[in-house]
Amino acid sequence: MNEEEIQTINEQLKVHYNEKIKEWTKIEKIIRDMEQNQTINTTLLSQMNNCQTTDNLTHNSSSLIECKENILKQFSHALDSVKKDVVRCDRNNCVYSKFDSHGDRNLATIERILLTYVWEYLDDEYTQGMCDIVAPLLALKLEHSIPSSIDTNNQSSLITNENSIELFNEIEISTYILFKDVICSNHMELTDILKFFNERAEHHNVDDILNLARHFANTVQKLTSKTNDN
Repeated sequence: MNEEEIQTINEQLKVHYNEKIKEWTKIEKIIRDMEQNQTINTTLLSQMNNCQTTDNLTHNSSSLIECKENILKQFSHALDSVKKDVVRCDRNNCVYSKFDSHGDRNLATIERILLTYVWEYLDDEYTQGMCDIVAPLLALKLEHSIPSSIDTNNQSSLITNENSIELFNEIEISTYILFKDVICSNHMELTDILKFFNERAEHHNVDDILNLARHFANTVQKLTSKTNDN
C-alpha cells in the first residue's frame, strides 16, 4: 500500500469518525434532556429519526419506539460507564495531568473515542478497562509533542526500578502470546479479549508465564548480541 492509498483510507476513516460523533452527540443531548425532565418524552424520541441506526425501521410501528427506547437505555448506560472509567485514568501522568489544561483535553479525547466506538458497536456494550487500552495509545500518538513515552512514565509512577519495569513488560507480552491461539481461533474482538482476560485474572499459570517471559528475554539478548557483533 503506497502513501497515497494510506492517506485516502485515513481521510475516509476521519470522515466516518466525525459522522459517528455527530450521531451520538445528538443522542447524548436527548438523554440529557430526558434526565432533566425526568420523563420519557415521545417528542424527544422522534428526534432520533435522522439517526442512521434506525433509518431502516418502519416509522409507524410500535417496534420503532421500543427500539429507540432500547437504544437510549443502552447508550445512556454506556455514557455513565465511559465517564466513570475515564475518571480513573492516571492523572499523575504528564499526558493527562490534572495540573495542565491539556490533561483535561486529552481525557475528553479519550471519552470521544470510546463513546464513538461504543455507539458504532452498541450491542457489544462498554467493558470496563477499555480506557486503559486507549489511554496509552493516545499518549503514543501525542509522543512527538510530549517529551516522554506513556509506558515509561505510567509505570515509573508506580515502579522506580528500570529492571522491574522491563520484567513487567516481558510478563505482559508473555501473557498475550500465551493466549494468542485462543484469541485468534475464536476471532476475538477488543471487548472479547478484555472479558477473556478479566475471567482469566485469577487462573493464570504463573510458572508458564514466567518461563515464557524468560524465553523472550533470552531471545532478545541473543538478537541484541548478534546485532552488536555485526
